[in-house]
Amino acid sequence: MPTVFVPGPCCGSCGTTLNTLKSAKNHWTNVHRAPHPYANNQGQRELRPILDQWRALPQALPAYAKGIEALKLAYTKKLHQSTLPFISTSITDSFSTKPNWDHVISDLISDHNSGAAVISSVDSLAVDDAYHYSVTKSLFYSLQHDFTEEQTKLFTAALDIRPGTALGLKSCKLLVDGRTSSYGVPAQGRNPDLSMAVTPAGHITEVHQDGIWDASILIHLLGEKIIFTWPPTPTNLNLAAKCHRSDKSWLLNAIQHLEEGKMTHLTPGCKIFLPQGELHAVLSLTPSALAGYRVHHPSCLTDIPRLLRWDVETSLANHKDHELLNEIINEHDDLLRLWLNQRDPSIERYEQDLIAINNLWERDLRGKIKTRLIDLSRPAKRARR
Repeated sequence: MPTVFVPGPCCGSCGTTLNTLKSAKNHWTNVHRAPHPYANNQGQRELRPILDQWRALPQALPAYAKGIEALKLAYTKKLHQSTLPFISTSITDSFSTKPNWDHVISDLISDHNSGAAVISSVDSLAVDDAYHYSVTKSLFYSLQHDFTEEQTKLFTAALDIRPGTALGLKSCKLLVDGRTSSYGVPAQGRNPDLSMAVTPAGHITEVHQDGIWDASILIHLLGEKIIFTWPPTPTNLNLAAKCHRSDKSWLLNAIQHLEEGKMTHLTPGCKIFLPQGELHAVLSLTPSALAGYRVHHPSCLTDIPRLLRWDVETSLANHKDHELLNEIINEHDDLLRLWLNQRDPSIERYEQDLIAINNLWERDLRGKIKTRLIDLSRPAKRARR
């Protein structure tokens, strides 16, 4: 398979810039009086370190082949040439005390922790009034054979669910510095509602949105991940509609067809801003952990009506599941309530925008979902008669 020709200086050290494979062949014939040095008439090979890193994973992993195809396509589409900017790259910019992952392992075997549950039981995760830690249940299904015992201990300690842990994330205290606060204030108020996702190497999180009401701050804690992102443009939302709020796998189609894509390599300490409604997918190059929290910014209010209408109308077109439709109602009720209850003095209240959004939801879109739920229940009532 031919490789990509990358324009650049001639490797014959003559100082000539070669822009195409054809010009490179002619150059070597006319200037160096020698055949073109690249095997099988191929051009200069573009370095693809992320693809090479994924290739080194065990081929038996369920998502191995898909990851290969996704990264090949991403390089072909040149997504790697456009990346999200980092707010910071040091973990000390995100926590007042740097998490000491090696130290917390010893805390797991202390007498204080003798009755603590193992990380594989997600329901055992404790919370307190200030911080709420959560891990997606599906990720636990493969922990036992994808993580080593030491790695599992590290991730468990990072959640700080054991009272004896001295340097887990809760004890280290999350920092919201000036650079980060410029992107918005925590949606929950002064104490961010920090969540944490733990994924094994070779795991792929399919294309999805974290929220249409707010943006997110993401902090990469351990390991390495690749995050693909696409803005919620009308074109992208039109293409995403068929797979919205479903389990369909469409990562390859997203990379191929969505516009303005970016591919960002996350390493420990990297902090990024994920805009409101951003479509994104994540590939885990190693066992890794990512933390994040929602933020409110006045600019979000401008785009909420468009994204909210798209979410509801697309969901109604795609789904007839009572449970899912009720979940959508509860989700939007809760997220609207966060805006209405926002009391942080650093955020300006756009009363007219909030009133318009509240009216759109309460008087229009919420009613459409309720009407659909009533319609879906009618055949069952007739059958019982």
